[in-house]
Amino acid sequence: MLIQNENIEILDLNFKNLSEIPSEVFSLKNLKKLLLYGNKLEVLPKEINKLKNLECLDLRDNLLCSLPQELGELVNLKSLYLSNNKIQSFPSSIKKLENLNKIVFINNDLKVIPKILFEINSLKRLILRNNKIEDLSEDIQFLVNLRNLDLKNNCLKDLPKELSVLKNLRSLSLKGNYIFKLPFEMKNLRKIDF
Repeated sequence: MLIQNENIEILDLNFKNLSEIPSEVFSLKNLKKLLLYGNKLEVLPKEINKLKNLECLDLRDNLLCSLPQELGELVNLKSLYLSNNKIQSFPSSIKKLENLNKIVFINNDLKVIPKILFEINSLKRLILRNNKIEDLSEDIQFLVNLRNLDLKNNCLKDLPKELSVLKNLRSLSLKGNYIFKLPFEMKNLRKIDF
């Protein structure tokens, strides 16, 4: 692959049958959006940290099992798309991403929401549908900026009352779980898809 323009801001490498990210991608200092949807990536290389201006990283539909600690160095990252991989945990460095406001993590067979996610105070949208999550930690209360929480099609049986302290929460999607009763404290939530 030969990249002609080093000033490129959006790079679409969707459905290119890539098993690794071409090394020249990491020299694109102005890159804001990197689309790698529908490839065969098994590893996100630590060189990802060279993309300091990256705001959107789309890694949906790959074969990733983990993420490197260097991901936490992408200080401008706002959106992270990780659906349809095999990821079960996040690096501890992810809490350093002070601009990260959206994580889409659908179809990863996740059973437990990694505690580190509850330390990303900037999160506004957390999409965790179609996993196998059995419990929602009371630590959810620390996501004070959360506006949209999508937990459709998981294995939840109940919800912590601490959800009610999330004053910015506008939408809570719970269809396809085993929840038959909501905590009384949640009566003021604007939209519950139950």
